[in-house]
Amino acid sequence: MATHGTSRLLYGLSISVCDQKDSSAGEIIRPPGTDVLWLRRMLASDPGGEHTVLAETRGDGIWIRHRFASGNRCCLFDVSPDGRVVISSALPSMEQANIEELFSETVMRTVLCQLGLVSFHAAALALHDRSILLMGSKGAGKSTFAAALQQHGWVLMADDLVRLRIRNGLWEAVPGMRRTKLRMDSMHALGYQASHARPRWSGDLSREAAGALLDEKLLFGTADTITTEGVPIRGIFALQPRGPSTAALSAIELSVPEKIRSLAQHLTADPLGRHQATAPDAGAAMSGLLTQSAIVKLVVPDNLSALSRSAATLESLLTA
Repeated sequence: MATHGTSRLLYGLSISVCDQKDSSAGEIIRPPGTDVLWLRRMLASDPGGEHTVLAETRGDGIWIRHRFASGNRCCLFDVSPDGRVVISSALPSMEQANIEELFSETVMRTVLCQLGLVSFHAAALALHDRSILLMGSKGAGKSTFAAALQQHGWVLMADDLVRLRIRNGLWEAVPGMRRTKLRMDSMHALGYQASHARPRWSGDLSREAAGALLDEKLLFGTADTITTEGVPIRGIFALQPRGPSTAALSAIELSVPEKIRSLAQHLTADPLGRHQATAPDAGAAMSGLLTQSAIVKLVVPDNLSALSRSAATLESLLTA
C-alpha cells in the first residue's frame, strides 16, 4: 500500500514523493504531470558492501544503483533507465534528513543524466535578473566564495549542481539544491557565529557513508523562497587554486578554445564515470554560453579575510 506525500519542484522538475510500506507491490505508476516519482521504501536488512555506484540490467533497461552506508545506517537509491523513477530503500536507523540530502543533490545528478538534461558541477547565484556560475574542482572555494557573494546581495540558486535550460533564446540556471556548506574557519572569517550553523549529516553518518562525497562542512542560513523560474546566465567564473600571494580577486582572460574546455570539464559526469555527459543539448548550451556570458578564470585570495572585499568587486567583471 502506498501513500502519496507532497510534491516538490527541484531543478525545474516536478518530484512526487510516495512512501510505500510493501516493497513487493506491483507496477510502478508515475502520477500524471509528474516528471519524477520518488518511491521510498524500508530496507529489511543491510545487503553489505561499501559505497558503490553500479549498473544493473533489468527487463526495461539499465538501472543505476547508489549505495550509501555507515555503521548501522544504509540507504540504496535505484534510478530507472529514463530517470523518471527513483526508488530509495533505507534501514529504519537512517535519518530522513540524510536521505533527503543524498537524494536532492548526489542522486539528482544521476536523474538529470538519465533524463538527458544539461547540468554542470557548479554553484549558481542570481542578482538583478541575471545569474552566474562558479565552477572549480573540489576545494577550490566555490561554497566559501558563494557565501561571501550572498553577503553582497547575491541569492543562492544551487550549491553544487546546476541544471541549464533555454528560454526565449537564452540559457538560464534553474533553482536546485540550496545549501551553503562552509567549514568553521570560513564561517568565522565571514562573520557568522556557530549558532548560525548545523551539521550537514545527522546521527553518526560518517565520511565512509559516501566516500569523498561526505565532508565535515556545516550548513548555515535558511532556504528562503526564490523564484522557481530560471535566470539567464551572464557570467561563468572558473575558480583556480587559491593564490597565497594574491591580495585581491584576479581575473584571467580565456581564449575561445580554453572557454570550451573549461565548460566541457565541468559538465555533469556520467554516473558510472564512463564518459562525460552526452545530453542532447550539451553542445548547444556551451555554444550559447560562449555568446551570452562572460567566461573567465578567477584566482581568489587564500586569505579568508579578503573574501568579502573580493565578492564586492565581482559584479564589475560582468560589465567590464
